[in-house]
Formats: sequence, C-alpha cells, structure tokens
Amino acid sequence: MENKLGKTLKNFAAEWKLGDFVRNFIAVVLGIVITFIGSDMIEEHNTNNEVKRALVLVKNELQANRQDVEVAQNWIILQNTAARFIMRHKKDLSQAPADSLQKYINIPFQWCSVHFTNDALELLKSSSLFQKINNEQLALSLIQVYGSIDQTSNSFLFFNNTKTELANAAINHPKLKNIDIESISTIERWKQILSTFEGIAFIKQIPQIFGGERPFDDTLGEIDQVIKAIEDYE
Repeated sequence: MENKLGKTLKNFAAEWKLGDFVRNFIAVVLGIVITFIGSDMIEEHNTNNEVKRALVLVKNELQANRQDVEVAQNWIILQNTAARFIMRHKKDLSQAPADSLQKYINIPFQWCSVHFTNDALELLKSSSLFQKINNEQLALSLIQVYGSIDQTSNSFLFFNNTKTELANAAINHPKLKNIDIESISTIERWKQILSTFEGIAFIKQIPQIFGGERPFDDTLGEIDQVIKAIEDYE
C-alpha cells in the first residue's frame, strides 16, 4: 500500500515538474518573440518618423523652389509684355499711355536671376532613408520633379543669355556709338535703338524666345503634386 502510494506521488511530482517546465519554456520563448517583434516595430516606427522628417525638409525646399519658378515665369511674362508694348508704339513712344510707358520702357534692359537648390534631396539620397520610403511612386516623383526644376533653371538661363545677346547687338550698333546715351531722354534713346535692324530684332524676338506665354506652368503643377504626395505620406 505504501509502495503504491509512493509511486503515485512520485509520478505526480514528475508530471507536475515536466508540465511546469514546458509552460515556463513556452512563456520564455513567447517573451523573446514578442520582444523581437516589439523591437522591430519600434525600429520601423522610428525609421518612418525619420523619413517623414527628411521629407519635410524636401517639401520646404520644393516650396522655396516653387516661388523661384513663379518669379522666373512672371519675369518672362513681364519682359514679353513690355516688348510687345514698345513694338506697338515704336513709331512714336511719346504717344503711348504715360502710366504704361513708365512701367514698361526700361524693362527690356533689366535682368533677373533665380537660384534653385537641391540640398535637401541630396541629403536624403545620401542617407539610407531614401531607400526606406515605402512609396515607390513618391520616390520616383522626387527624382523627376527635381529634374524638371533643373530644366526650368536651364531654360531661364537660356532666356537671359539670348536676351543679353540681342540687347548687346542693339546697343553696340555703329549708329549708336556716336550718341551720348546718357544725355538724351529714354524715349529718344529708344527712338535711336529702334531705328536699326538690330534694335527691332531685339524687341521683336523677346516674346519669341519661348513658344508659350507661361512656359513653366507644367513645372509648377508637378511641384504641387509632389508636395501634396509628401503631405499625404504615412
């Protein structure tokens, strides 16, 4: 009787110890798995936040570049408008509306420069964060929009360089070399400039440098779309 009872107690103790061990082992394994999963989730969350902060810098840079694109386009529109105004009244500028004359008469001999930047994009690309943008279309759009901005910069430089060449040809005409430009009125100065083929070509060709009146609208629209995509990024 005592032997049977002893065996029963020993078996119960062994079974309890084995079950307890299994339960403890499972708990430890689950704890390790949860810890790893939790660490991965925290790391992913932190990385996503870093990507978002980097994209905010890119967004701010795009907004600044957008303002410069607008400045460039508005300057071209102003140049075109002034050139057309002078061409319309080339026979006698003194008969042109006084307010418009004052506004436009000096514009063709004025220049404007803009400066586009890509520092934020280059910083993002040089880090490991660019590859961690979880929206492939956004990543591609970032590259494309900066390419469009660069093309806009080159186009505006082309406009300025072409206008400079035309202006130099007009004011360096032999007919004007013996005239003291500073001693005559602006209207008389234009009368002398427009009396030459080069002078007419200067004013006539300014609006023809670009085919469209608003050459950078596509770039502005593209920038707006990418800024919206950044704001919607999660």
